[in-house]
Amino acid sequence: FEGRADLPLVHAIQKAFEQSRLKTRKVAVSILTQDVLFRFFTMPAMPRNDWDGAVQFEVRKYIPFKMDTLVWDYHVMQPTPAKLEVIFAAIQRDTFGGILSSLAAAGVQPLLIEPRSMSLARLVPPEKTGKFVCIVDVGRTSAHVAIVRNGVPFLARDISLQAKADVAPEASGLDARAQRLLSELSVSIDFFMREYASPVGIERVWLFGEEQTLSPWCQPMAAQLQVPVELGTALIAPFVDSPVPLTFASAVGVTVAASDRNRAAIDFCKRGDKVAPAAKRAAPQGLPSQQDITAMLKTPLLVHTNTNDRDVH
Repeated sequence: FEGRADLPLVHAIQKAFEQSRLKTRKVAVSILTQDVLFRFFTMPAMPRNDWDGAVQFEVRKYIPFKMDTLVWDYHVMQPTPAKLEVIFAAIQRDTFGGILSSLAAAGVQPLLIEPRSMSLARLVPPEKTGKFVCIVDVGRTSAHVAIVRNGVPFLARDISLQAKADVAPEASGLDARAQRLLSELSVSIDFFMREYASPVGIERVWLFGEEQTLSPWCQPMAAQLQVPVELGTALIAPFVDSPVPLTFASAVGVTVAASDRNRAAIDFCKRGDKVAPAAKRAAPQGLPSQQDITAMLKTPLLVHTNTNDRDVH
């Protein structure tokens, strides 16, 4: 991007607004994970005033970039009196500047800008068991995986679903894309549970995407992973008045973030306002009502467009 507007993205945003007849020009934005650095780590407990400096010092162990080249934010949890758990996310400053420039060129103002993993994680209700769940948002050529607990992602990664053309369906009936996802999902879960060293496991896997494609995957995947695998309908339902397509999971999640600031959040706007002055952050007011959002999501052809493999909701 190098701070410049991405014209195809600008046109896609403008088209989405025109077709949906939205009057508001204030938006909450969920960024594709391929543009985001995401890390989970722990630190000794310390006063809140020391968090910023400690996080910047600690994160240098995990990222190959200078902090002044990034726009970043973090969320802190304290599971024990002696330990802090930190979710850290960052985006290249130039890339973020391009996003802000594209939004400004399209005539819209960001209320918040967050990673897609946060948007999806927000759909997961608090669990008293302390167990994790795995959310998988399946697209045409890739899938986004987030391992989540209490509305916060602890691991986020993208998986390419482009498998070799000569891969034959297994006896289970899973096609090449599903086989690829299952293999990478198993690796991701195993890696996370080793790194996190938690006595609790993955309680459930939730799938989002094209329902007709994903429905046949649930039972075979559950058998292989030995974990229940379900469509994510039950996670979206509490936030909307009537059913919406499962492809709109991140769109539902990010609207919840904009309307409820008491939830866990990673917002790149906190430290990114000066990147592109033309795209000033809007005050948190004037958003569409939840009923309006539900009505828009029920007609995805009017508000969903794609450019350069980016989905714009």
